[in-house]
Amino acid sequence: MLPITELTHIILSFQKPRLTRRYVRKACGNVMNWKAGIVILAVTLVGGCYSPDPKSIHSSSAASAIPAIKTAAATNDRKAIPRLVEALDDHDPAIRFAAIAALKKMTGQDFDYRYYDGEWDRRLAVQRWRDWLKANPSP
Repeated sequence: MLPITELTHIILSFQKPRLTRRYVRKACGNVMNWKAGIVILAVTLVGGCYSPDPKSIHSSSAASAIPAIKTAAATNDRKAIPRLVEALDDHDPAIRFAAIAALKKMTGQDFDYRYYDGEWDRRLAVQRWRDWLKANPSP
């Protein structure tokens, strides 16, 4: 019995050279398509991790707003206080949490605001913040 490699060689030698080249090209083409597919998948996955929204306190995305809120609190940016008071009413609890933490650090007040309360329960505390903002306008 002949080894498989010799048997393959014998079978291929009876075929036309053109057919052999076609099979080689097809096999290599499939490998190249597979590699290209992996590259495209990797680029797509990495591209999905990128946030095109710049870091801004006015962003509706938590991934962009929270770093900006932390920066405002760390630098004691009093101009950001009106936007932080608005953020207390945001639909995202993470933005609300960052906003009240920043306001408490900057003003020393919390007016019994709890970011995890329901909208109705937060409404009174947000109104107290708005009243405080009217009495203490930021620069």
